Amino acid sequence: SYVHGVFCLTHDDHVVLEPLLNPSAGAGGAPAPQDDQGLAPDVAEEAAEHLRQLGFLPSKIKPALDVIGPQLTWELAEREATVTARAAAERALEWLCSVTEEGALPSKLREPREVTAWRRRQEERNVSFQTKALMLGGEIDSNHIARIEKLGFPRAKAIEALSKAPGHQLVPAVKMLLANFLPLEAEPGTEEAASSIAELEEEAEALQGAYGPEAVATFAHAVSFEVDVALPGTEWRLAAMIPEGLPYPQVAPLLCPKHPRLREAGRPRLLGAMGDVCRSVLGGPMLFTLCEWLQDEGERYLVRAESDSGGSGGKPEGGGASRLAGGAVARALQASEEQRQKEDEANRVKASRCEQLKAMLEEEGGQASAKPKDKIALEIREDPGSGKQQ
Repeated sequence: SYVHGVFCLTHDDHVVLEPLLNPSAGAGGAPAPQDDQGLAPDVAEEAAEHLRQLGFLPSKIKPALDVIGPQLTWELAEREATVTARAAAERALEWLCSVTEEGALPSKLREPREVTAWRRRQEERNVSFQTKALMLGGEIDSNHIARIEKLGFPRAKAIEALSKAPGHQLVPAVKMLLANFLPLEAEPGTEEAASSIAELEEEAEALQGAYGPEAVATFAHAVSFEVDVALPGTEWRLAAMIPEGLPYPQVAPLLCPKHPRLREAGRPRLLGAMGDVCRSVLGGPMLFTLCEWLQDEGERYLVRAESDSGGSGGKPEGGGASRLAGGAVARALQASEEQRQKEDEANRVKASRCEQLKAMLEEEGGQASAKPKDKIALEIREDPGSGKQQ
């Protein structure tokens, strides 16, 4: 499961995911691919770049991609899908986190101390719930626990719901968790005909046309149909599961909105608001309407981003600092303008004095040069011959 964006795999998770994380596992796991075809070079390089950005060393990345490549290629080939760098990076990340000690993980993936303490308390609570469930006389399928965790519920709530559900089945347990928020029971008098797989795939294709093929992933199982939509321009993801027997669209699908800043305290309010949206469009395809509403209104149910963690108290400080900085700049500009004006005035006075001195020098020079000329002219008039000799 994920805790604050960090992988936290319990023993049960290891058991469930062993065939996925270790394709060479023995009998009992998923069927292994028939060939050793790995990832395409461009896909492997892009996936490796994603893992390098998380802080993994190339010596760890290449073995991980080599291990998950054949299995992932085979699985997507069975679904007639193309292996993307994102899918390869996510699968390799799961494998690396499962085989690497927590202390050896990159710093970006390590748990803070408070998260570690919370996880330990949660695991202790999980053990108590597991014990209680077994004492009630039923064994709980760990696959069901993992699938409820994917819907965003804590492991303890998943075990509690499964222990109370009839036959410890998945769908009744999920309905129990979501019944307080979503309309999961058809209204009296309405036809409870469920959508066929073809109709659900057609609705998923419409979502792919709206958001792009890479943003919408579909998973068709024997007992359910799942859609995972990454809403463009946001960090929101909306996962919807429509199990066999659920009369969608006469009722809401089983929804799981995901966001890095969505906390457990805000999830009930968000699910309640999404339930109101579902009630307004019952009887018709509602996944696109839910995605659009989540894009427009989902921000109201999130905690503040880290840049806004100072809350409202931080804004005046930032504004005050900006105003102080703006005032200092204004004063500096004003002082610079005054200095420039003084320098311009001094330059004008200096230029004026230079002009006056130049005029005086020209006047004195004219008078000094006029006297010899007058004398020469007088001598020429008196003695023409001397003027010629000169």
